[in-house]
Amino acid sequence: MSDRRGDGSDSVGSAFTAGRRLFDPASDMDPDTPMLLETADVAESLDLSVTRVKELADSGALHVVARTKRGNRLFRPSDIERERRQREQERSRG
Repeated sequence: MSDRRGDGSDSVGSAFTAGRRLFDPASDMDPDTPMLLETADVAESLDLSVTRVKELADSGALHVVARTKRGNRLFRPSDIERERRQREQERSRG
């Protein structure tokens, strides 16, 4: 995946680099806003359906940091990575 910021850096870490789409805040929000993940990206990372991610976001279980003008939910990669690790730990204990 090519970097979206154009500076050669990977702004979201290895867990979010394999084909994940990143929301480019410069196209829809303040350019100082960090790169964010869309609902489909979160669903793929957490191995959940898009509908389930929306339900978790609406219930407050997943933190939505912003919404686009169209109402799409946006998530911080660090929040989703933390959630992914917690889910892995729970599965390994199970």
